[in-house]
Amino acid sequence: MSAAKQSSIGWIGIGRMGYAMAERLAKAGADVTVWNRTRNKAEPLAAHGAKIATQVSELANCDIVFVAPCSLNVAPSCWPRPFPATRK
Repeated sequence: MSAAKQSSIGWIGIGRMGYAMAERLAKAGADVTVWNRTRNKAEPLAAHGAKIATQVSELANCDIVFVAPCSLNVAPSCWPRPFPATRK
């Protein structure tokens, strides 16, 4: 897990799959920031060390961002257009 500790991880979508995967990473000590359209679904992850983003744009500086929307219909609402590119 040492590679995950060196990289910041962003997670968009805390449904059945997203929650379990982000939870494992946070419990293992990874630097995880999560965002979900419904914030209260993400908040329990804070107990495991995850940071809860208030806006999806807060994930723009993460080294790796996973996206796990509940459906393709929801996916466009998960990020602004265009996603802010802050790295060069």
